Amino acid sequence: MRKTSVLFLACAVIVMVTAQNPAKAQYLYVDSNGDGLSTASDRLNATGPTRVSIWLRTDTNKDGSKAVYARSPSQPLTMFSYEFILHAAGGTVKWGAYTNLIATMGDGFGEFSNATDFYTGHGGLTPLPPGKHQLGTLTVTAASGDPRLSFASTTSIRPDLHTSFGSLCIGKDGDHTLKYTDDPSQVGVAPQEVAGDWTGADGTNAPAGAALASGLESSSQSQAPHPDGVSPNPLNPQGWITFTMKLPGFARVTLFDTNGRLVRTLLDRQDLGQGTQSVRIDGLNRQGKRLGSGVYFYRIETSEGMKQGRCVVLK
Repeated sequence: MRKTSVLFLACAVIVMVTAQNPAKAQYLYVDSNGDGLSTASDRLNATGPTRVSIWLRTDTNKDGSKAVYARSPSQPLTMFSYEFILHAAGGTVKWGAYTNLIATMGDGFGEFSNATDFYTGHGGLTPLPPGKHQLGTLTVTAASGDPRLSFASTTSIRPDLHTSFGSLCIGKDGDHTLKYTDDPSQVGVAPQEVAGDWTGADGTNAPAGAALASGLESSSQSQAPHPDGVSPNPLNPQGWITFTMKLPGFARVTLFDTNGRLVRTLLDRQDLGQGTQSVRIDGLNRQGKRLGSGVYFYRIETSEGMKQGRCVVLK
C-alpha cells in the first residue's frame, strides 16, 4: 500500500482545523555503534558493512528539551507512518537490506536508492504515542571516498520523496505529514509543498581511518594550513573554507545560492575541537550534482557566533 492510502485512511477520522503551525520538534538520528544514541563515535566502517539503526524521538528535541506541537502544546506528537532519505556525502556507498522495526507499520512505501541516496518508508493505522522509536536497521558499505551519512529533505531519485512522519498533528501544508527540512531557516516559512515543518537530525561521521583531506582538516593535521576564508577563490570547482575555533564545540558550515536556497551542508558537528579548521568544498551539491558556475554564499555558525562570506565557482 502506498503512503497516500495510509494517510487518507488515518485522516478520514480527524476533524480538520484551518490554523497551521510547524511542530518545530522531534529528533531523527543514525546510530552505528549500537548504544541507541547519536555521538561523535557513530561512523561507517572504513572497510566492510556497517549495520546502522534509524531512531526518531517525538517526545524530546535534539537538545533534550520536551518536544511540543507549536499550534497546540497539549496535543501529543503521535506517529502513524515514517519515511526518510539518507544521503552519503564525501563518497559513495552500497545500500544493503533495510528492516522495519515498527510492528504496527507493516505497509511499505517502497525502497529507492542510487550510489549516494537511499529512501524507504512504512505506515499503519495505529498512531504511536510520543517517545523514542527505533524505526529500523540498514546495512551500509562504503564504496568510494570517505562517505558520511546525513538525512536529506529531497533526493534526485524522485521529486515526491521526502523525510517525514505521519501524525494526528497538522503540518504547515494542512495535511498530517510533518516534513523534515535540512535548512533550518525554512521551518514554518517554506512555500506550499516544500518541506519545512521541522528540523533536527544527525547522521554519521566519515569512516574511521578515512583520509582527512576529503572532508575536514584541523591545524594539527595540516602541514600547510589554509588561510581563513575560501581558498582558492574563484573555485574550479573545489576548495576549502577555513575558520578558527577558540573553544571546542558546535560548528556548522553551509553553502547557499544567490536566491538563499541551501546548496549543501558541508559540516555539522557538535564536538569540533579548537584551532584552525578547514572544510572541503568538493564541487557537488546535496543531490550529488556538480555546482554550476556562479556566485555562492557560505555561512559558518559556531558557539562563538556566525560569519558569512562569498565565493565564486568558475569552470
